[in-house]
Amino acid sequence: MHDAGMAGSILSKILSQPSTFVRIPQLQRCLEDGCPVPPDSVVPAGYRERGFRSYQPREEHQTMKAIAEVQVIPIGAGVSVRKEVMRAHELLEESGLSIVLHANGSNLEGELGEVMQAIQRTIETLHAEGVVRLSTHIKIGTRMDKVPTMEGKLFK
Repeated sequence: MHDAGMAGSILSKILSQPSTFVRIPQLQRCLEDGCPVPPDSVVPAGYRERGFRSYQPREEHQTMKAIAEVQVIPIGAGVSVRKEVMRAHELLEESGLSIVLHANGSNLEGELGEVMQAIQRTIETLHAEGVVRLSTHIKIGTRMDKVPTMEGKLFK
């Protein structure tokens, strides 16, 4: 059995470390009652500072959803790279992910691993088809508090 004073001291140390994981409601009760934090109760540090009050950790079988912006730029293919850019977009579409073309690239939405595989397949295929050099710019957004969607990012 843990001593209540020692538990409070440990919790104070936990709270002062930004990389520590704690569950807000249980932590608050422990600080008030002096009980130890159960080992299965974790949330990313910083949630409290950002105003979150709950957190549901991902189950092992759950996938992490992501939104990615991808820009594949062929280098040394000549003045016009339209053909190579169209091929890159076509390859991304073949992934079956939700995809939106825009003026400077493509937005993808799906499971993080599938998004990364689609990008890798696009790069490898373009090289196999003769594009010698590519500059690929990738931005990826993920969230743990809800499933991100491209539609949800739009201002309405």
